[in-house]
Formats: sequence, C-alpha cells, structure tokens
Amino acid sequence: MKLKGRSGHGPGAVEIEKRSTPVLDIGMVFTLFVLAFVANRIAAQSSERPTPPESFSAEASVARSAGFPEQSRSIDLSSSAGYNWELRPENGAWQPIRVPEGGWKTQGFHSDAGTYRTRIRVPVFATGHFVRLAFAAVNFGAVVLAGPDESHLQKVAEHLNGWVPFTADLTSVAKPGSELLVEVQVNGREKYRLANGRFAIAEGASWSTDIADGILRGVELQVLPRIHIEDVHIITNHNPDLLSITASISNAEDHPQAVDITGELQSWNKGFIRYPKVHSASATIPAHGTVSVCLASIVWPLGPKSYWWPNVPYRRGYLAQLHVLTLQLYASGRFIESKEARFGFREFRVVGNHYELNGVHVNLRGDNQQEANFGTDAYGVKPGFGRPTETNGGWPEAVNNLLRLNFNVMRIHQIPATPYMLDVADEEGLMLVGESPLRGSEGGQEDWKAGHDSMLAMDREMVLRDRNHPAIVLWSAANEWSEPMQEAIAAIEQVDGTRPIIADGVNEDLGHGIINMEHYVNDLGGLPLTGGSARLDRPYGETEAIWDADNTLQGFAWMATTIRLRRAKGNADLRNYVLNNAWPNYVPGESAATEILERKVKKRGAPATWFILPAISDPWTNPNIKLIQQCYAPVAVADLEFDLLNAASNKNGDWPVVKPELHAGQLVRRTLTVFNDDLSGELVTVKWEARTPSRVLRRGTIPVLVPLGEQRSVKIAFKAPTESGDIVIAVQAWKDGVKRFSEDRMVFRGTD
Repeated sequence: MKLKGRSGHGPGAVEIEKRSTPVLDIGMVFTLFVLAFVANRIAAQSSERPTPPESFSAEASVARSAGFPEQSRSIDLSSSAGYNWELRPENGAWQPIRVPEGGWKTQGFHSDAGTYRTRIRVPVFATGHFVRLAFAAVNFGAVVLAGPDESHLQKVAEHLNGWVPFTADLTSVAKPGSELLVEVQVNGREKYRLANGRFAIAEGASWSTDIADGILRGVELQVLPRIHIEDVHIITNHNPDLLSITASISNAEDHPQAVDITGELQSWNKGFIRYPKVHSASATIPAHGTVSVCLASIVWPLGPKSYWWPNVPYRRGYLAQLHVLTLQLYASGRFIESKEARFGFREFRVVGNHYELNGVHVNLRGDNQQEANFGTDAYGVKPGFGRPTETNGGWPEAVNNLLRLNFNVMRIHQIPATPYMLDVADEEGLMLVGESPLRGSEGGQEDWKAGHDSMLAMDREMVLRDRNHPAIVLWSAANEWSEPMQEAIAAIEQVDGTRPIIADGVNEDLGHGIINMEHYVNDLGGLPLTGGSARLDRPYGETEAIWDADNTLQGFAWMATTIRLRRAKGNADLRNYVLNNAWPNYVPGESAATEILERKVKKRGAPATWFILPAISDPWTNPNIKLIQQCYAPVAVADLEFDLLNAASNKNGDWPVVKPELHAGQLVRRTLTVFNDDLSGELVTVKWEARTPSRVLRRGTIPVLVPLGEQRSVKIAFKAPTESGDIVIAVQAWKDGVKRFSEDRMVFRGTD
C-alpha cells in the first residue's frame, strides 16, 4: 500500500490506497515478523492500558509504498485498526474512547478539554528512518507528547486550528522495536472564547453547539526515509497548455544531500497512453531542511479531451478526465521513494465580469452545504458522506444527486470537506467552492485581532491540503466578513495563485480586485429576484438566498423559479441556501430526524416553523425537484415575463399558479429567452407552438446562435382564438439533433 496525498509540516495525508508490493526476501520478511510479534507480546504483558493491538505485524496494519523497502509506510492508529485509546476529560478520569469517531462529543463526553492517550509499537523497520504522527484533524488546540512512559513524556508538536492536518516528529523519542506512549492534550472550541464572548479561532459555525472537539478523521504513524518527498504541487495552465510541478523535498540527515527527481505521467481513467516526458531536476537539500524543487514546465499536447470538465450536461456514470503524476526521488544515485499525485488539467480564471474554465465562459449554479446542519463531524462519521456500502450510496450518490439536479457547483460552507469528498467531486465532475471556517456571521462571533495569526494559518493550511483538487474552482477566504479579507486573500495567494478568491457574503464593494459575492439581496426569507449588483470589472452574483424560507414548500419552489430569473441578469455565480432543509436525503441516509435546523437553534420565527421537510422517497418524480431541474437546465428556453408572474408560487410549492390573460382575437407577441450554459456548441434550435386543447394556433422553428455562458432573445407571435379557454405555449431546445429541454406548462387564459 502507498500513502496517498501529502505529508509534511503543513498537510499530512492520512488516507491510504492499495498498491502492489514487490516480492521481498522470504527470510527477511519472516525475521521482521518474528521480531515485531515477540516484542509486542512481551510489552503487552507488562504495560499499563492502553496497549497496541495484538494483531500488529510487519504486514498487518502497515501501508507500504510500492518499490524499494526504504519507501514511506504508514500504520493506521485508529480504534478500528485495533488500537486502544483513552480520554481523560478535563477534571475527570481516564476512560476508553474510540478514535477518531467524530471526537468526544459524539461519544457522550461533555467537556471543553481533554487528553487522549494510546501506546504504539514502533516497528523495527523504523530504524534509520524519520518517524512521525500524522493527524488528519484535531479540534482545536493540540499539544502532542510522547515518551517511553508517563514520567518521560516530551512535547513533540503543538498545533492550533480545526479540520486541517498536521504532523508530530517522533524520531528523537521513537525507539524501533519498543513501545511508545502518546498523549494528545486537546482544547475544544470553548477554551478559545474570550471575555467579550467572541472566539479567538476560526470555528466554522458559531450558532451550533455541536461543533466537534477532539481527534477527528484519522491518525497514522508514518515511517519515512530520512530524505523524502513532503509535498507535490501541480499547476496547469490553458492556452498555452503547460504543466508545472513543484516537489518539496525534506532532509532529516545531519548533512546536506544531493537529490535527483524524475517522473512519469499516466491516465487515471486509462484514457490516454502517450504522455509528454517529465523533465528531471536536481537539488541539494540542506541538513534538517526542506526545499521546493521546480521541475521544468511541460508542454501539454493532449488537447481538450484531456481537460478536466464538469458533468455538464448531466450524464449518468460520467467520469472526469484525471491524470497521475509519479515522482521518483534519488539521493546520491540511490532510489529512495516514489510519490503519486492525481490532478486534472484545467484552468479556472476571471475574464471581465465572468469566469472561464479552459477558455469557456462558465456560470456557477448550485447551492451551499454546511456540515453543522448534519451534526457533529458529519463529514467524518455519517455514512452519506463516506464510501458506498451495501445499505448506503455514500457521498458518490449525494454528488450524483446534485449533478442530476443540473447543479454544477457546491460551496463546502465553513467546515472543510474530507479529502475523500474532494476526490469524489474530482471524479464525478462537480465544481466546488472551498471555504475556510473564518466566519463573520451572527454579529461577528470571531475576534479578528485576537485570532489573527491562527486564522491566517487556517486559510493557508486548508489551501495547502486541497490545492491539487481540480474540482475546487474558487476559494472563499471567509464567510460574511470583510475585516480579514485583504490579509486572508494574501495568505491564500502565498500558497496557491491559480484560482480566483472571493469574499462570499460581503455585500459592499471591497475595492479593486476583490470579488465580493452578495447574500440575501432581497432580505432573509425574501423572494430573491434581484441577484447580485451588476458590474463590468469583475464577476458578480448572489450566493446565498431563500433562507429561512427554505424549509417550506413555497421556498422549495423559489429555489427553482428565482434562479432562472436571476440567470437572465448575467450573474456569474448563483447559489441558494440551503437544499437539505427542503430535500434532506439528497445525502443518503439523512432525514429531518437526523439533521439540525439552524433557525430552530437560533429560535428564529415561531416554533411552528421549526421543521425540516420530510425525506423524498422518489425524488425524480417530485414536482419541486423536477422544477429545479428545469430552471437549472444548462440549455433552456423561458418566457421570463411568465416566469416573473409565477415566481412566488404558493404555500404548496405549485408552479405555475397564474394564467396571464390573452384577449380573444388579439395578436400575441412574446419574447423567449434562450440560455446556453453548455460547455460546447453555440447553435440552439428553438421549437415552439401555441395551442388550445383542440388545435394548434401556430408553431415555428428558430435557429439561434447563443455564445457559451450567455442568453439570447427570440420573438414569437400568434393570434389568440376567438373563443375563451386555455392556451398553452410549449417550447423545446435542441442541440446537435438532440432535444435538450422542453416545457409545456406555460398556460394562458383566453378571454372573450
């Protein structure tokens, strides 16, 4: 097996993926097995609880990289891998706890601080290696200590910030073949609440009392070569198509090391065979230092079919094009290790007042997802955010549901997603807005001055972890908070200058170069018809709307009807808030009973309004879901005057609800708006007809060129019948001989 992702003082990946391991000498394997087994048995008989798992061996629980035995290896230290952990809550006694399992709140512990401990067996093969702990996340403050026993513990790391990885160097205290006691002292969120009531950390959801504290999402023991690849950063540029690679190399030796780096490319999808050559590079890494080595840029000759594209239009089973870079590290001519990094070839940038993906004008249309609505560490513990099982489709099903709605984007609001969730978005083609936990909502519950350094570190560390994911097209530096924006944007740009950075939920202009996306332009719970303030110099949009009417059937309808009207106003980014209050089980296994209603926690409105709509058993026949699909359809035809009259829907969420009057015998002239939010093809053929229940009044076919990401208007006309009754205008949109859209519910009332 091979460590997947990155490791290092910033990001420290903890997910592992299966890899083939070359055949080793049988005698050597047997010797390692016997040494580890005997040492473990002797220590287990004499040590206090907790103890390493009985099943530990040179093969079990160890993740190995393919290739030379020097390569990085990792040992899963979770409870599910057999490790025994204990927690001593503040002012309490030691008690068993499972790790990670969502921290201590999910397991019934009520405390603002606590200390974890476990015993680990340092493997014999760690001799001569660099040894460290890699935490996926600890919320919020962590001091890591290690030593042979309680009286000889040494501090090996300290970290402040939730949801991001960090590592703890154990090399000086880890004796191969011996047991090591590890303690992690953790301060939860409330320990960072100041006398003024605000938090001195980025905490993600001030309104929620269920934010996780403790060890989250995974912890490993990593055994690395003393010279190793810490991180790989891949940058792709469109027109000209170039691939740039930067490898961070660390040297734990007491003297400088000359290294060489080579590499190769291959297709994750198995869709391409011939790739350009990766240029080698050489460098000298100082003793106990880390150097970023830039390989020469590579001309990318594979063309648009090799680019990363979102699943637009929606296709069942779609997989985006992804590629794998494998780097090999040599020191003094000796192979040390290899490291893989997966990427998508794409560039997302600002052009005027819109965005472009790989040179194509693309508009963002979707929703926002806040982990706090789903409970404590939901991303880490709930099945709907994890891998598919026999009884739950997991996060892949959730992403498919979003794409099938014709969404192309989701903001991961405030609390960072797991690396697995990002991997799935990469694969299925859902664009994401990666947002930090910096939060200015609820009147400003985070103190920028007191939390300045840790908050900037939070943005940097999140971006370092996630910057190789092609699905992330924007960074949101903070939510509804202008105060930190200038410095937060600068902090992000230090580690990733390849994506636009937005101020999500700042309604005032922050000055030249800062993209501010507005929230609730028509007020909380208002019918959002206005959209973002139009401008020419940078993208604009409205990226939260509907709440707190989102848990009503009428609000469910607004999620659809108002999007189409705001699309016509040139908004580059439109997202409502929040889908799960209307359709709770778009995340498999979730329901009104398992989720948390923000307005209820805030006691906003009457108690009679504190509900989440019930789970939808057959979503693709549900009228509100179908209406969302229509209004988000990338290629569509609409009568916006008719839409405006029907935008408000009714308490049942019906659409349409108004039949405009047409006078008998009058010449009716209507304007149809044609949307083209596809990624290719500008020719849209509009077919329309006006009819009564008994006859067709007129029909027509109109070819229209609609630039990508834009809309155009066409005029139609017909004579109303002399008799009273319903008149339907039915429309269709065709591209390349395929019907892409149809609507036959625009009903007018003919009067005498």
